[in-house]
Amino acid sequence: MSSSTRKAKDERGHSSQPLAQASMLARPTPSPTRDEVQRATLLASLSGQQFEDLKFFAFSRRREGGIVDTPLPLFVSSPFIHRTTDHFKLMFSSGFSESGLSDMDAPFPSTRASATDQYEYCEDSDLEDDESHDANKLSTEAAENKTSPAETDLLHGVRAKLPLSKEMRPESPTAEIKSDEAADSAGRDNGVFSLSKPGRVVYVEHIAHTTFKAFLFWAYMDVINFAPLKSQQRLRVLETKSGIPLCSPKSMYRLAHEYNIEVLKTKTVEAIKSKLSPRNILEEVFSHFTSLYDEIRIVELEYLHANIKDQGIQTRLPVLIKSMEDGDLPRGAHDILSSLIMKLIMKLNTAEFTMPT
Repeated sequence: MSSSTRKAKDERGHSSQPLAQASMLARPTPSPTRDEVQRATLLASLSGQQFEDLKFFAFSRRREGGIVDTPLPLFVSSPFIHRTTDHFKLMFSSGFSESGLSDMDAPFPSTRASATDQYEYCEDSDLEDDESHDANKLSTEAAENKTSPAETDLLHGVRAKLPLSKEMRPESPTAEIKSDEAADSAGRDNGVFSLSKPGRVVYVEHIAHTTFKAFLFWAYMDVINFAPLKSQQRLRVLETKSGIPLCSPKSMYRLAHEYNIEVLKTKTVEAIKSKLSPRNILEEVFSHFTSLYDEIRIVELEYLHANIKDQGIQTRLPVLIKSMEDGDLPRGAHDILSSLIMKLIMKLNTAEFTMPT
């Protein structure tokens, strides 16, 4: 082999090796599949390790005046959540208060507000309205944290025991942590707090308990069950025989948008679109919810444009215009109405549209 050939080979070797190494380093590690997480869960159960390592509190009731209260708990194995969204990984690694260990057996702490008047989606149909019957029911659920028989059956076999992450696994049956914030949720002994069930606790302030429960179920089982829209004026059954929890597709869209879960956003958009009709499209397209999200507004405007010749829609349009004059429509309704008027003009120019008499 000539010296020039060896030199070219060496140059190729020296130049290509770092590139190959850089390519390998840049390649993202794929997230584990749901089946892989479930297999790890079942395998860990053989050694009796703890299943839930993450607890959420979410508000469940809406009182008169817009106050939202009655936080209820939900327990979950974090690997199922981490494979769907990076939101909580970043939270736990960025020094937020939720990144520390707490006692998951402890009740809602008295040091936190159990109600808020700052809930971001006051029309949330996944919140229970403040009626005496519902309030009593919620109080019982909050005290006992019961799971329905159907849900218990459906989750049987998955609710094994999953190992805690390494930094959360105690060396002894009872973990110990020093923290002033833990005083309300664990027993004090010379400044050291014993945690009977160590884990992380997250307080969700702008997503309803019903929505979050359905999200966690979807994270486990890849199954979701959407309730009718309020504008459909259909009875909402709280629980199906299958035990799959119901939730509002609009409320779930908010969650998917907040946590950047594209596959769940797609499911919710498809569900909302499937529930539109000439009877409810005007109510939906001019709603506060639609004014917040461009993706939803585009879908609903496309439906309205495609069905603009419907006699019922044409009859109700003047009522909505009057509402805008009175200031009753939400912010963003002006853009929707402008788009609609332009569509009507195009229809008139092509002689496809007849205004109602």
